[in-house]
Amino acid sequence: AGFLGHAVARYKGFSHRGFRIACVFDNNPDKIGEELDGLVIQDIRELEQTIRAMNIYVAIVAVPANVAQSITDRLVEGGVKAILSYAPIHLNVPAGVRVSYSDPVIQLQQMAFYLAE
Repeated sequence: AGFLGHAVARYKGFSHRGFRIACVFDNNPDKIGEELDGLVIQDIRELEQTIRAMNIYVAIVAVPANVAQSITDRLVEGGVKAILSYAPIHLNVPAGVRVSYSDPVIQLQQMAFYLAE
């Protein structure tokens, strides 16, 4: 749970629209076990079994680009069918899995392009 993960977990807009952040994961031993807005940060090694046990089908990927694909693969292996990705790369997923991207830098570039016209 880096800076973006913390922000996502704390964002109240999800719950106001019927979405609940069910769990947060990290690979940093110093963060595992810490509380984040009522959730205990879990060890990333428990990812697949946790999402299976909790019947989670929607996930948010807020990790660096160099690990985004491997985390996505693990989410899909655990049964996730829809992913919101903040990673600045294209994620390869099998048929039947939907990915939506949110990259603030690209969005700012689009706005700057619009203003330059």
